[in-house]
Amino acid sequence: MKTSNMQTAYKYRYYFFQCWGILLLVVIVWGNLSLDYWQMNSVAVSLGGLAVIANVLLFKRFRIFNFMLLLSAVTSMVFAGVRTLFPVTEDISTTIVLSICLFFHLLLVYRFEDRIRAFFSGRYFDFKLSMFRNNVLYEFFRVSKALLYLVSIYTAVLIVSNAYFLIDGYPKLYRFFNYDLNVILWVLFFLYEVGRVRLIHSRLIQENWLPIITEDLQTVGRIAESESRKNGNKHLHPHIRIAVIQENKIYLQFKSESLLSAGRADVPISGDLLFGESLEQAIGRLVYARFPVLNERQIRPRFVVYNRFTSETADRIVFHYVLEVDQELLSVLSPSLPEGKVWLLSQIRENLGQARFSDCFEDELPLLENYLTSQPDLVCRN
Repeated sequence: MKTSNMQTAYKYRYYFFQCWGILLLVVIVWGNLSLDYWQMNSVAVSLGGLAVIANVLLFKRFRIFNFMLLLSAVTSMVFAGVRTLFPVTEDISTTIVLSICLFFHLLLVYRFEDRIRAFFSGRYFDFKLSMFRNNVLYEFFRVSKALLYLVSIYTAVLIVSNAYFLIDGYPKLYRFFNYDLNVILWVLFFLYEVGRVRLIHSRLIQENWLPIITEDLQTVGRIAESESRKNGNKHLHPHIRIAVIQENKIYLQFKSESLLSAGRADVPISGDLLFGESLEQAIGRLVYARFPVLNERQIRPRFVVYNRFTSETADRIVFHYVLEVDQELLSVLSPSLPEGKVWLLSQIRENLGQARFSDCFEDELPLLENYLTSQPDLVCRN
């Protein structure tokens, strides 16, 4: 199966960490302590321009932006523009001007969230990145809403405190509220976001991830296996099924936990392909790790065909394999395949439609029949 550049984007996912934009604003606030009015404007424009260039490079490489970094870039350039056009702001706290600019930009994001989502969620850009892009957008809007509340409260407190400190002359408190406290709040918020993302990532890496594919086997995203099961047949995933054949008979096993078996008789070896896993690697996990004797004897499953199977609980592109074994080898494997037995085709046909076999097995039975009848060394009894 082909994999999209979504995997490359995920590999560099930390480039899209939304709080990078916060550090840009911290530099502007802290730089005001050592730079004069016009130097600070130049630095704000320069940093904003560099952030825009960084986003252009990200878009060229991954077809997606770091939205918060882009928002901070626009905020810093608007901040410099306001101070350049209205020199009277020299008498106003740099932090207040920057906070007000940021507040209005966050308010616009909140107001036009639906339109922004519609534009960036795949309407105009490469569909292959839609899952990763949606995750980035989700984080951007989550961080934006949190900042909107934080900035609005802080700005209100800052305006009131500045009026009091300027009147009564408390330069140290003025500096603390306008610069030190601002940086402390930004850094604490940044560290909180870093900790939250790392905690989520540590939990997610313990999950089994399934690739989301299209009918032509293109990988367009991934999802945690637990979430996929909750969503039923919403997503299409690749699945491997291996029928064990002994002479002209099929070995079936009652499997209560399998997604496709539903507690009925089914092929003994089956499982979803994991994200980033090839068919050969999946077979190694499902077959050779479970039955080392097959690897020792160089016995390989034989690919037959793939087709699509859909039910209320699953939607799968199923890769069908056949594993041919003799009586002696089947007796070696049987202890690891409890509650199973071999079936003649005639016995299987007599029990079709009686809820004895899984729906997936009944769906693939014609494929197995064709395989058996096409093998010169396998004489099927009807």
